[in-house]
Amino acid sequence: MRAFLQRLFSPSITWLGNAMASAPNRRKVFRSLSRLLKRLEKQEDQNANVFSADLSKESFIIFSDHHKGNKDHADDFAGNESNYLAALEYYHSNSFKYINLGDGEELWKYSPKEVISKNVAAFTAERKFQDTNGYYKTYGNHDLIWKHKLDVRFWFKGIFAMPLPVYEGILIKTEVSGSHLSIFLTHGHQGDMMSDNNILSTWFVAHLWQPVQRYLRININTPATDYDLRGNHNIMM
Repeated sequence: MRAFLQRLFSPSITWLGNAMASAPNRRKVFRSLSRLLKRLEKQEDQNANVFSADLSKESFIIFSDHHKGNKDHADDFAGNESNYLAALEYYHSNSFKYINLGDGEELWKYSPKEVISKNVAAFTAERKFQDTNGYYKTYGNHDLIWKHKLDVRFWFKGIFAMPLPVYEGILIKTEVSGSHLSIFLTHGHQGDMMSDNNILSTWFVAHLWQPVQRYLRININTPATDYDLRGNHNIMM
């Protein structure tokens, strides 16, 4: 059945994906990043978090792109889980705060139910930082579903304390040698229309497009799946 549906729908789905996505474009990337930074500076967006930190007294660890899966052969996280748990134990015991900078879960390949049920140990380790008010989570393009509060509450209730804010960007304000410094943090999907658009289109991608693509196993060349495009996007960032 999957093979039949692939032949039937591949042309239209590929066309739709290419129409919604785009090769990395310097103007679009810069414009989108600037727009997010301005929202952070104005503190006018619930998807943005701004806070002050004394880096002479506070320590932060930043992780991203775990891509937690369901422990099958295609799960990029499974082989590194023990290292990750050991690292989190070390950082938590040394009073670090933890910034999870997106794509913590691989929701293009797997469903939220699969990922969460197979990674209880990792989420429990992350929850320890939340318990000490030191956990900051952002969403990326592979876990875009966390942009929606209802999804976060539905899937993470009972694992994390609710509400669990999940941000698009974080701005840390601090001082270094008497000079003011702002540290701008985001996953870096900006400029890719599949994950950097209005609330309706991102809902469509997270709840309809990705499940269909996951079931039919149809890949399109976007910055998220093509290494050359991703490299160009990273250079622009």
